[in-house]
Amino acid sequence: MPRRSLAALITSPVATRTPTPRLRVPVGLSTPEREVWTSTVATLPPDWFRGQEHLLEAFCRHVVRARCLEAMLTATDPATDLERYRKVSQLVGDETRVILALSRGMRLTAQSRVAPTTAYRRAQEAPPVRDVRILLESEHGNE
Repeated sequence: MPRRSLAALITSPVATRTPTPRLRVPVGLSTPEREVWTSTVATLPPDWFRGQEHLLEAFCRHVVRARCLEAMLTATDPATDLERYRKVSQLVGDETRVILALSRGMRLTAQSRVAPTTAYRRAQEAPPVRDVRILLESEHGNE
């Protein structure tokens, strides 16, 4: 390959990279689902979800559903309506499992984005966690 002169290098066009636009919110999502979409997409690089839009859409729907079920669970008193509490609690668990599976599929979990060696090093560098029993004993003066 022949050597290029300084003048040729200076005048040659520079390859510029156009920024990747963020994914647009699908038309069929409700307002709360749109908010989940926007906040999720904003936390990661613009091209993170390319090809996974259907997973992200399902994720948004399940997150909103889980929030609604959690509100129902909070409003239900297990002392007066234990059967309803159990059913809603089961539904909350089901939604949580689906959200976790979708999160893993889209690499949203910390575990999927941090190499095991990095996680180990961070754990080693973290300050030691004090035993809760020691804290309680010191607060109550060994009653």
